[in-house]
Amino acid sequence: TASVVGHASVHIGDPAAQFQECLRNVAALTAQAERQHPPLAGKLQPVNYKLYLPETSSLDLLAPALRAVLPAPLMVLHGDVCRRDLRVEIEALYLAEQDASPAQ
Repeated sequence: TASVVGHASVHIGDPAAQFQECLRNVAALTAQAERQHPPLAGKLQPVNYKLYLPETSSLDLLAPALRAVLPAPLMVLHGDVCRRDLRVEIEALYLAEQDASPAQ
């Protein structure tokens, strides 16, 4: 996901705000998955994140926030993002935590 609300890019020129918007979008996506599939509620856990940055200078700005809020392994990649006016994109992989109780 990226810093997109509806169909519009938001927080142009502010990589830190774009990162926060990405996190809100990931949270909205996982919440929607849980609403559509109630057995997943409370079981989705982050496995890893990929952060795409077209400008490596953004990494210095984002580093403190990355360590503070991402609970899973993170790979940072220097490359294009989905829209030219954005400076941050996140790919997140979540899996449903398995029930540890034995099958009846």
